[in-house]
Amino acid sequence: MKTKWFSIFLVIAIMAIAIVPSAGAAPPQQIEIPVKPKPNVMHWRSGIVEEPLFFTPQGDFRPAASQSPGHNILVNQDFNFRAQNETSIAVNPNNPQHLVAGYNDYRAGWPIGGGFSTSFDGGKTWHDGLITFPALITVEGIVEPPVGTGDPAVAFANDGAVYHTSIGFSATWCENGIFAYRSDDGGLSWFRPVVATGRGTVDYWPYATDCSVFLDKEFMTVDTSGGPHDGRIYVTYTRFLFEGGAAYYESPIYLAYSDDKAESWTVVGEINGASADLCEYQEDVTGGTGPGATGPDATSYDCDENQFSYPVVGSDGTLYVHFFNEQNESEWTGGGFDGSGAFEFDNQILVVQVDPDTFAVTGPYQVSMVADGLTNYPFSPFNGRQTVCNGGWRLNAAGTIGVGPSDELYVVWADNRNGDEFAYPTFVSASDGSCPGTERTSTDVFISKSTDGGVTWSAPMRISKDPADFDNWFPWVAVGDNGWVWVVYYDRRVSGNNTLTDAWVALSKNGGQTWKEYRVSEKSSNFFNGFFGTPSFIGDYNGIAAAGNKAYPFWTDSRMDGDTDVFIDVLQPGGK
Repeated sequence: MKTKWFSIFLVIAIMAIAIVPSAGAAPPQQIEIPVKPKPNVMHWRSGIVEEPLFFTPQGDFRPAASQSPGHNILVNQDFNFRAQNETSIAVNPNNPQHLVAGYNDYRAGWPIGGGFSTSFDGGKTWHDGLITFPALITVEGIVEPPVGTGDPAVAFANDGAVYHTSIGFSATWCENGIFAYRSDDGGLSWFRPVVATGRGTVDYWPYATDCSVFLDKEFMTVDTSGGPHDGRIYVTYTRFLFEGGAAYYESPIYLAYSDDKAESWTVVGEINGASADLCEYQEDVTGGTGPGATGPDATSYDCDENQFSYPVVGSDGTLYVHFFNEQNESEWTGGGFDGSGAFEFDNQILVVQVDPDTFAVTGPYQVSMVADGLTNYPFSPFNGRQTVCNGGWRLNAAGTIGVGPSDELYVVWADNRNGDEFAYPTFVSASDGSCPGTERTSTDVFISKSTDGGVTWSAPMRISKDPADFDNWFPWVAVGDNGWVWVVYYDRRVSGNNTLTDAWVALSKNGGQTWKEYRVSEKSSNFFNGFFGTPSFIGDYNGIAAAGNKAYPFWTDSRMDGDTDVFIDVLQPGGK
């Protein structure tokens, strides 16, 4: 049964599987991407990549790594060549010296855990460990650990409590869920979610042999407005629905919240709204059959084919949620499979408002279309996912949303509108990641701003100022209480040939009108062999937190050859 159900997970691509090559193994062969009715959805599965070996060979261990000179600080404190990636960081609203970070952590082998690190001295020193994962329990009576708990998010409440959320899923069966962990000692220890009692269980799919539902890509925020819902924890996530675990139906954005410090959770349900102008394409007409079925959708033009949701709370407690949607059929561009654009499925960025008292949804409102369709990027022979030239890791265009002290909203993302079009499917080289011929990617970071609660948005502004045919990706935005806007992203201008990668930060002190860029990594990364000897996976996002006139960018870094670790920098204007 294990082989059967593990194969189902591979077929529907709920999680990406990376087989770790042995030393000296030949580069993997290019793989064919199957033609499916909804091809772009297959590039939306998140979670972590399974590393199939439980033990690390003795030769892979190394002594404690010394800190690099300057401001860069190694956050994870493990002593082996196992990856850390996908970073989230938060700063205590009452103490800017107190930082908590979350990340995917492969140090133990299997199960893959959620790593955390805590600093009480502004990031100079760190205490770290692994979040204790919950046992997965099914209605059939199966009890097992998750294969992994990825997509970490961390946040503080005004009372000093710290929260960490993640997904958790089985590689053998179909049960999966969204989980929350609380720390009452500042991020040194965390309570364990318990599926049987519901503690810390945000939402859960309990069926071992029905793979029709996968709960994915959660993110969290805490209301720190000081209003009637101060301390409330919000989690948004994607609920993928399949028929029989294979045929795609929908992926609406769901909302859940807790008013008792993550002990118990209420699932509000779908919050992505509907729009005849923005969501005219409708894949789901029946809602499926089986335990996960929703029945025929009674909402016309439901905006329910989504991924990458991120919530923030305004000063009056209003919840704003950002997500990617692929249903704006009239705006799809590119050749697609048949030259007409019918299978291009370019995404758009949408934002909704959610009333914290009634949970009524206003919107969605469009921020921008995004150039991220199947002909906007080449594909990786290592994982079958979209990537950049001189790459191989999976790539998405999704950024995130930030809110300022006057409730101004900022959305950042990265796409390849300034790069070349690629015939589908074009693969990068398995030997060095290069693109064929003269084709080049030129991904850039963009930002858009709203001053009316997300109803209207400014035209996209390019933040990154690198030369043409250089790539930027994985942006994250944070807005300080002084209104300064900070964006972290990857950039490859320093190498001169668009190969090595650095972390950069852009700062605007005037509400996004002008920007100054800083290189924050002091040594470039070669990601091509960073993930157990392959470039397959470097996470899906970076993180940044801001307090006063300081920012704390937090990124995945491969300066230690053959290993990805997570680093922060303490950035102040007038510094480097």
